[in-house]
Amino acid sequence: MLLALLCAAAVEVVGFSPDGRYAAYVEHDVGEGSGIPWARLRIANVSRGADAMPPVEIRLDSGKATDTEEEAVRRARAKASEALGKLSVASWAAPHAIRVEGNGELKERSGAPLGTLQITAREATARNKCDEPFRPLLLRLLLFLLDDDRPKPFAEEKAVPRERPCASSCELSALFSRGKAALALVKCAVPGFEGPATRTTAYAGPLPFALDE
Repeated sequence: MLLALLCAAAVEVVGFSPDGRYAAYVEHDVGEGSGIPWARLRIANVSRGADAMPPVEIRLDSGKATDTEEEAVRRARAKASEALGKLSVASWAAPHAIRVEGNGELKERSGAPLGTLQITAREATARNKCDEPFRPLLLRLLLFLLDDDRPKPFAEEKAVPRERPCASSCELSALFSRGKAALALVKCAVPGFEGPATRTTAYAGPLPFALDE
């Protein structure tokens, strides 16, 4: 069990397109070792679970006092606004946060159960060796909803993410939705520059029915 984890690679949700086709979010952190703040805008095609356009990365390395992680996020959010026209989207709609509890349990604001978003991991073949307890993991997210008669695949990795080559202890940390579109945030323990850290990865996927009504 990892007792001391350093925060790393946070994810901030910008929003969904009103039709639920796209989900926009910003990954951000301060580079380990370099100390350079960065932010990366990603816009996902929800039905495909893949990038709808190339990610846009902001790195602030001028050495000025304004080079902060907050400023990198602000600039990445501005890029999200610029992308609206390219995607023929009027605006980014605010996400609805689904209540998440232990073991991926999903609940309404009232506490009534909705179901579970289950995360399973299998070890992949990788060139780079991971030190214990970390492994090159491929994650699969499976959605079990109370009003559905069978589980629905939500997301599945075909390759180990470049930003998370070695990981352990992955769990659902948040779920956001807009109609039948959803964005799940999964937190994993990863090796850090000065010890174990955590990294959050976002997965976009469709829902069989809206959870935010």
